[in-house]
Amino acid sequence: PVSLKPGVHRVEVFNAYDGGDPYLRVGWVQSGGGEIVPLAAPDLVAPFEAMEVREERLGRTIQPGFVATLVRAYTFRGNPADFVEVSFRNITQDWVGSKVTARWKFGDGTRSEEKEPIHVFAAAELFKVSLEARDALGFVAACSDSVDCRQVPPEEYAVSCDMTGVPAVCFNRDTMAPFLRVQGAGPAGSVFEVSWEVRFRSGVAEKGQRTVTQQGLTQLIPLAPVAVRDLESLNWQVSHHQVRLGGERIRFMRPPFATLPDRIEGDRLYDAGGTRLVLIPEEGRATFRQAAPTSVRRFGKLVCVDDSLAVAGLVEAGGDAFDRILARLLKGRMEAVRYAALPGWDQFPGAFGPVRKLIDVPAALRLERADVAILSIGLQDMLVTKDVDHFERMAAALSDMVAASMKIRTVWVTPPPYPSDPDRSRVFAAVIRRIAEARGIPVADLYTAFRCASDRRHVFFSANPLVLSEQGQRLAGQEIVRVLMEEPK
Repeated sequence: PVSLKPGVHRVEVFNAYDGGDPYLRVGWVQSGGGEIVPLAAPDLVAPFEAMEVREERLGRTIQPGFVATLVRAYTFRGNPADFVEVSFRNITQDWVGSKVTARWKFGDGTRSEEKEPIHVFAAAELFKVSLEARDALGFVAACSDSVDCRQVPPEEYAVSCDMTGVPAVCFNRDTMAPFLRVQGAGPAGSVFEVSWEVRFRSGVAEKGQRTVTQQGLTQLIPLAPVAVRDLESLNWQVSHHQVRLGGERIRFMRPPFATLPDRIEGDRLYDAGGTRLVLIPEEGRATFRQAAPTSVRRFGKLVCVDDSLAVAGLVEAGGDAFDRILARLLKGRMEAVRYAALPGWDQFPGAFGPVRKLIDVPAALRLERADVAILSIGLQDMLVTKDVDHFERMAAALSDMVAASMKIRTVWVTPPPYPSDPDRSRVFAAVIRRIAEARGIPVADLYTAFRCASDRRHVFFSANPLVLSEQGQRLAGQEIVRVLMEEPK
C-alpha cells in the first residue's frame, strides 16, 4: 500500500516479453524511486494475456475510441447522391473518471459534439472519422479510423418538391400566395431543410428557412402573401444533409421582356437556362406603344398565327388556303404571306394548354422570320377553359412578347360570333380589343364585322360551326387587310 496525496500522479505502463508466453506486465514508479515496481497478479484487474495492444503516452489519462455501425443506405430517385446512415458508439475511457466531452470530425466537412451521434454521409465512399476526447482536467486525446460506407446497397425513395401558387402570367394588381410543397416517401424520420429568399424591386430581401420531417404525406409550407407589383425574384431550395434535392429561381419580368420563354412544364414557363419565368404585362395603358406603320405599302413577310378562325386551318372543303386569300387581297404588297395553325392542346399532355400559346406563337414567328404578325388566338380557350380573366393575362403577355420584345408589327384578330355561343365570343373579343388598344396595336374586329354584315343572304360558317365558309373566309381576309392598309393616325 502507498499513501498518495490528492491530485494527479504519474503512472507508467510497460510491456515485458521474455521469449516465452506473452504476458502483460504492469508496474509503476513510486515518488522518489527510480525502479519499476511490478504489480503482483492479485493486484491486477486482468492479469491474463493481452489480446489488444495499444500504445499510450506518458501523462495521458484518456483512452479515446469508438465503434461505427452502418445502419442503412438510401437514395432519392433522380438524385445521384447516396445517403448512408452510421451509428457511432463512444467507448472512450478516462482513468481519472471525470466527465469527458467528445468532438467528432466525420471526414465530409461536418462535425458534432454529441456523445454518440448518428451521422448520415452523403456518399457511398470511404471516410476517415476522428474523435477528440477532453476531460475536465484539460487532458486531450484523439483517435481516428476509417468508415467504409460502400458495404450496404441503397434503398430508393421518391420525393418531389415544387413551388405552387405562382402563375405563369399575372398583372401587377394581383396578389400572390406561394406554397412550397414537399411530397413523397422517404426514410422514416428523415429531415429536409427548406429555405427561400424573396427579393423585392426596392432591393430588400426577405429570407426564411424551416425543417420538415418526412412522414410520407404531402406537406405545404406557406410563404407570406405578397403584391406582384413589388416582386423581383423568388429563390427556394430543399436539401437533405446539405445535398440539394430541388429548387429553382423564379424571375418576375416586365415588358419589354429581356428573356423569352423557351419551354413549358405543366403551367410553368422556363428560359433556356432553366430559370422559371413569370410574365407581368401591363394591365391598363402599356409602357410601350407599337409604332404606327408608315405610308409605304410593303411590309415584308406576314405570318398569320391562328387557332381561332377555324379548326381546319381556315379551309372549307375544296376552298383555298387562307394565306392565298390574304395574298390575293394584298395584291403583292407583302413579300410573302404564311399561315401557321397552332397545334391542339391534346398534343402536349405534359403542358397546361392555355400557357402553350406563349411558347408556340413566338416559335412560329421566329421560324418564319415574320415582319408582321396576325394573331388570331383564343378558340381553344373559349371551348375548353372558358376562363376570361386567365385569357386576358395570356393575351397581354403575348402582345408584349411579340410587339415589345420581338419588335414585330402586330395585328390582333377578334373571334367571329360562332353560332354555338356568340355571347362568349363577344366577351373574348372585348378582352382582345382592350389589351390591343392599350398598346396601340390595331385590331381586325371580326366579331363586329360579322355581326354587322349578318343577314339571311350571308352564310359565314360551314356545316361545322367552327369553320368559316367561303364567304366567311373572304370577309375575314378583307377585314385583316383593311386594318393592315389603314393610314397611320
